[in-house]
Amino acid sequence: MALLWAASALCAWGCGDTLGRVGTYDFTQDVTQDSGAQKRGLLDEDDPEEATTDDMEAEQEQLEDPGALAALISQRLAELDSQKTPSEQGLEARRIGELAPDRCLAQLKEMDLSHVRPSFETPLVESPLLLRGGQVGDVQVVPRWSREPPINQVVDCRLALALFEMSRVAARHGIARLEYYSIYRPLAVPRGDCPSGKKGSRCRSAKKELALLEKNRGSQHRRALAIDIRWVVLKDGTRLDVLEDYDRRDGAPPCDYEAQWEKARLLQNLVCDVHDAGIFNVMLTPNANKAHHNHFHFALTPGADWHILR
Repeated sequence: MALLWAASALCAWGCGDTLGRVGTYDFTQDVTQDSGAQKRGLLDEDDPEEATTDDMEAEQEQLEDPGALAALISQRLAELDSQKTPSEQGLEARRIGELAPDRCLAQLKEMDLSHVRPSFETPLVESPLLLRGGQVGDVQVVPRWSREPPINQVVDCRLALALFEMSRVAARHGIARLEYYSIYRPLAVPRGDCPSGKKGSRCRSAKKELALLEKNRGSQHRRALAIDIRWVVLKDGTRLDVLEDYDRRDGAPPCDYEAQWEKARLLQNLVCDVHDAGIFNVMLTPNANKAHHNHFHFALTPGADWHILR
């Protein structure tokens, strides 16, 4: 049974305090005060050509800690077990998440979302697609950096539907384009036993992540059911950066305070309106933990009857 998460209970414990470094970003610096330190740990958004493939992949792979995400979900389930009040929150996410591939594709056709099937393997993705031009309704949803093949642009059909619902909300806020780090992050599925010692560490890590996914605790990026959005571009060309423009308040419920400046209020209103629409099971902002300091993580979790906003 879906239960409403009381906003006052959000992130009552310490979030991600053990993370000293995410990608190339050192959190021993005060991320709320030192904008220079913020920029030093990130790729140069104004000159993406200078970003090497290795740097880009390292940044994307380390944006989130699967263990930290699993801890957030486990905490949420513990809260649900202690609550008794039923809620209708998240019904749209549940409806989309339960769609079979044929039914999902039929709905995509009704919405006129142009897409093709990937020509490369996409392990763990139930119904993989590539959206033509990233056009989703009246909003473009595109990667900040392109890859070849476009692995980071693969979406599960169900995420495509969720993005369409989100685009309706975004368009009401005057948004023309949403730019993301990644959607799909492939996980090499180990076969057989992992080698002992350091040689088998990646194999053992992958097996642990697969176990988390089976319990609906892992990162849905592995199934192309999650998106990490950092940049928002308005119809008038104004550019917003979650790292620079979001009014971050560690551990605070994202919709329980008024952001202090105009760009921050727009980002906050976008998150809160998408949340109110119940489109995703998991919505994490920079308030959630250090692993999400520079982006919004929105995800579907098929079969889940819970809803997270942090």
